[in-house]
Amino acid sequence: MNNFKKTKNGITLIALVITVVVLLILSGTVISMTANKEDLFSKTENSVSKWNEKVLNEEETMQNSLNILDMVANPDLAKYKLTVKVNEDGTVESPYYVNYPSARGTIKCRVLYNDSTYGLQIIAVNPVETVTIGKNDSTPNLTGEINSLERAESSYNRAILTLNEKAEAYLETTNNEILATDARCVGSNPLDKNYPDNQTGEAKTAAMLTVSDEYTFMEDYNGKFYKSDNNYRTDQLRLAKIDALKYSDKTNGAYFLYASRQTMFLPSYGRCNFCLPLTDYEGKTQVWRLWAVKDDRTTEYDNYTGGIRPVFTLSTEAKIIRGEGTDEVPFELGL
Repeated sequence: MNNFKKTKNGITLIALVITVVVLLILSGTVISMTANKEDLFSKTENSVSKWNEKVLNEEETMQNSLNILDMVANPDLAKYKLTVKVNEDGTVESPYYVNYPSARGTIKCRVLYNDSTYGLQIIAVNPVETVTIGKNDSTPNLTGEINSLERAESSYNRAILTLNEKAEAYLETTNNEILATDARCVGSNPLDKNYPDNQTGEAKTAAMLTVSDEYTFMEDYNGKFYKSDNNYRTDQLRLAKIDALKYSDKTNGAYFLYASRQTMFLPSYGRCNFCLPLTDYEGKTQVWRLWAVKDDRTTEYDNYTGGIRPVFTLSTEAKIIRGEGTDEVPFELGL
């Protein structure tokens, strides 16, 4: 019995020592954690923040992928994706690029309009070809001999039709899909591209230059020249807002022409100028004098050759089938 008691007491003592040691270790740990709690909490918060950021990035990447997949299957969503956002301060954002598969070659475009007024219209980033307007304009259906005043008059009066017809030549696609319902040259009226050349009768007469005291020296030319139509301003303002006036490929001219016209009377020079508005590759807009009628009724006339940038009105059936919408990887269109 005595031996049994000693063993029992010995075990109890050892257990007590172990317990004290464990308590001392735990106390030290708690003290250390308490002393460095700010550093500990900071590390924890940083870890949580990094984790949340990583999750958000992964979610955004996944959502972008899902958006592209949805656009492939849903034309309406694709149309919505090609948006032009007008901010509260009046600035406009149009970040998306779209390839138009013209039968004459793929044309990289920017989104110009996407609203209930103009529909979804995209514009070529660079001019696609050059066109000559003036005395040597070889377009069919013009009157007058080459290098004559009559040819210059006819070319000027028909400039909007000519430039729009040139743009329409790019409407056909490589596989004959109807991806766009219409094409026009930038600078034409977005709702009535051939205005005012498609007017007749009194409407057309009203669009012609009207003689006034200031223009008495032009009496011989009354009813032959269109006065300024300023159609180009609608497209020009939008291009400026989305920072798309500039272009990089000067292969097709240092300027692009607008399907619009201007007349200017310059008293100091005693003449009336007939011009086409245009923008150079750096985004600077000006007018080019094609010819001028002087106060002594003599006429100077010339040509101008500039590039054209087609504007396509996309079909309601067109949709995005692939791509990222960036300058490097534009959206591709299909049905």
